[in-house]
Amino acid sequence: MSFLPRKWNTPTMIGIACLAIAVVAIACYLLYKKYHSSDEESEDNIKQHDAVKTNPNGENHDSGGAPPNTKPTLVLFWSKNCGHCVAMHPEWMKVKDILNQKGSQVVAIDFEASVEPDVFKEGQKYLQDFGGVPDIRLFPQGFGFNLPSIKYKSGDRSEKAILKFAYTGQS
Repeated sequence: MSFLPRKWNTPTMIGIACLAIAVVAIACYLLYKKYHSSDEESEDNIKQHDAVKTNPNGENHDSGGAPPNTKPTLVLFWSKNCGHCVAMHPEWMKVKDILNQKGSQVVAIDFEASVEPDVFKEGQKYLQDFGGVPDIRLFPQGFGFNLPSIKYKSGDRSEKAILKFAYTGQS
């Protein structure tokens, strides 16, 4: 190996090769996690929706008998058949990830029309100005159709704008 500098002996080259392999392995792991997290995310979403139940009066309660969620809750009502909803969904997922971190003061949940049509029927029945999708609402006292909500009226569907609304209630 006469083309290598004198300091680059065999042990040094082995170390560099191991480092390169470790970097490639970490990059592969991160890519795998990025593209396979949506399956885990949808399972978490289903579990979260199963935990939030509302009766016809709109009173919220946990299916496990725990006290109702009283944290401010940001809710997205959306449909996979709506172009605007699909376009904003990546931004919503960022918002949801931020708000659902441990210690956050605001919780984020979403309901998709074809998956939860009963929730949409209750929304039309109990929520003022509930019409089309996407519809983003902040429930300051926790999620429940009988509880007051603030409708997001801004056309800006960026992560920053939605987070501002979640924390201030102003669109």
